[in-house]
Amino acid sequence: MSVGRGWATIEADLRAELAAIGVEKVSVYEKYGWLRADPTPWSEAAQAICDRAEERSETTCEVCRARPAERNRLPSGWIKTLCAWHRTGPIVRYRPGWQARVDRLVTELAGVEPNAMVTIVEPTTLGPKGTFHTETESGRELIWAALEELARTCGRCGCVGAERIDWCETCASRRVQAKRPASEEP
Repeated sequence: MSVGRGWATIEADLRAELAAIGVEKVSVYEKYGWLRADPTPWSEAAQAICDRAEERSETTCEVCRARPAERNRLPSGWIKTLCAWHRTGPIVRYRPGWQARVDRLVTELAGVEPNAMVTIVEPTTLGPKGTFHTETESGRELIWAALEELARTCGRCGCVGAERIDWCETCASRRVQAKRPASEEP
């Protein structure tokens, strides 16, 4: 599959329609939050089929196939078409460095168990705690693996270490310097 799992049906329909009119090859990809396709050989009929698939992708979540969905610019700069749930995504409290790993977890879960949900991830004295709903063992395994990795992930920059940390050495020293009063500055 060359696009998000939520668009798998759109891609399958597109490929079937194009094959029916004699298109031998089609490159399907996501660009700027839309499903795009380049058929070979090109024809006006093939382009019309590709345009219909692109229109369907405009309101379908790339992750879970839910409708309605809208194009959104993520903090990373990427533009994605997402439903309300995947647009807001799970809340990561107090540890912005964990967000990329939690986003990856949501994507991994969508591939294994589309109805699984991660609601919140937050630090505790015993390590990261997640509030989630999953019905399969494989979904639970993905979540536990992510929580174990988060225990070794810097809460500020997201670098992963070998041992359990709250902040990496670099970020911890920056925190200390930021808290130091101006009168203590050398």
